[in-house]
Amino acid sequence: MKVEVQCDQPVKKIQNFWNHIHFHPTDAIEDDWGQEVLDCIAKDGAADMVRIYTMFEDMVTMDADGQLQYDFSLNDQRIDYMVSKGFRLFISYNFIPACIAAEPELMNNACQKKTRYKGKFIITSPPKDYKLWEEICHQYTKHIVERYGLDRVKTWRLQCLNEPDHKNFWMQSVAVDEEGTQIRLREYCKLYKGFVEGIEKVSKELKVGGPSNAGKEGFFTGFLDYITANNLKIDFISIHTYGVMPRFLNDGSLTFDVKRHLTAARDYYNHMKEYNMENKELIMDEWGACTNGDCTIERCPKLVIRENEAFSAYYAKLLTYFAYGDVPISKLMICLCGQHGQETYFCGGRSFFTKGFFKKPIYNFYVLAAKLGTTLVEMKKEDVNENVSVMATDKGVLAAYVSDDLERNLQDKEMEFVLRNCPGDMVRIWCIDKNHINPYTKYREMGMPEELTPEQIKVLKEEGELRPIEQKKVEGVFKETIRLQDGCVYFIEFL
Repeated sequence: MKVEVQCDQPVKKIQNFWNHIHFHPTDAIEDDWGQEVLDCIAKDGAADMVRIYTMFEDMVTMDADGQLQYDFSLNDQRIDYMVSKGFRLFISYNFIPACIAAEPELMNNACQKKTRYKGKFIITSPPKDYKLWEEICHQYTKHIVERYGLDRVKTWRLQCLNEPDHKNFWMQSVAVDEEGTQIRLREYCKLYKGFVEGIEKVSKELKVGGPSNAGKEGFFTGFLDYITANNLKIDFISIHTYGVMPRFLNDGSLTFDVKRHLTAARDYYNHMKEYNMENKELIMDEWGACTNGDCTIERCPKLVIRENEAFSAYYAKLLTYFAYGDVPISKLMICLCGQHGQETYFCGGRSFFTKGFFKKPIYNFYVLAAKLGTTLVEMKKEDVNENVSVMATDKGVLAAYVSDDLERNLQDKEMEFVLRNCPGDMVRIWCIDKNHINPYTKYREMGMPEELTPEQIKVLKEEGELRPIEQKKVEGVFKETIRLQDGCVYFIEFL
């Protein structure tokens, strides 16, 4: 296999759509462990835009006279911190506060069990009066604009509710069938209208969107019907895609599938084109190789990929597909639901860091990906098979070696890189694979102890620190043959 790159021949401009995250739970932002995570992400430049929730249940109550009351103190603490770290925000306006809910007792069952933090619940009921919802959206937006300035907030994204087509977040008591989808859609459209009108009273320069669709196609097209018919403002479309569900991995009916994200995004984008919305920003505000952030290796052994090198290669391949593909994704925001409650060191949670704060390979790939350029350059490939993805940019060349379904154990392959007209006189080679930047491999070599000694903790922390494998001088042309292992990622950075 051979890849030849003309480093000084631009082909296509792209934006960095890959260094963005959904931080969960939002209310960990004020906690020491949440700040430890975010401090590291900010320091390493692993993320630009971060999705969080408003968590209206923390701030909105109603007095005896029926007047809405606001306490923005927790919200301000969270957003002050995020702004201080240089993050741009994607704010999802939810959840419905009890004081305006038509049926406040309708709470998300799953969240009552485990998935919500600090014993909080999600009320899935619609408002008893949508004007109250509109007023909350207005007052909240007015507050953040006054506190953080219009120039800053108009660079953020404001989104209405999380997964309203999914019963866990919207109208849980309604059946999960075609009729139920239409009922949820009807009520969500009212919610979106109030959301937009409340925000527009503050400024029409703010970027609003939805529906953060979890997968119900009839819901998505029905939403586009509604906003088109009512001429409602929408600046971006938000969608969710996940590669597979744990139960399908367990019963063998499905495998992981990198291309599943691309297929789903293309379907959404084709619908957008039907409504003449192809120029709207398309944001995947949640994605993951698998659903269920709280599902662990104990319940689904194949989730070990969340701990090892394979997930890095999975994401490298995914962003390469989007970079060269026909779906103009603006942002891919990995969902970090599953960060809290990790009971073992490598549990398979949907997180960047393990218990003990060891950096996972997927985290280090995000740090590495931040070094990619935003101009694709000319590249020729010879004898490169479907298991290898290569992305050639003006800042360096990324290569990953993994099957789309992650199920095959690929044999080692040699790949020759020929990089012509390199912009600098040095290159730096980075590698994430089974034997490089991989605390999980080290942990296995230790015998996977339930408790770690201080020395073992030190070794695992050091192993999680991203570092290059070598640096070489270049005189116009750089040639290197690299041995690719299953699940590896290489990046040749121009200096």
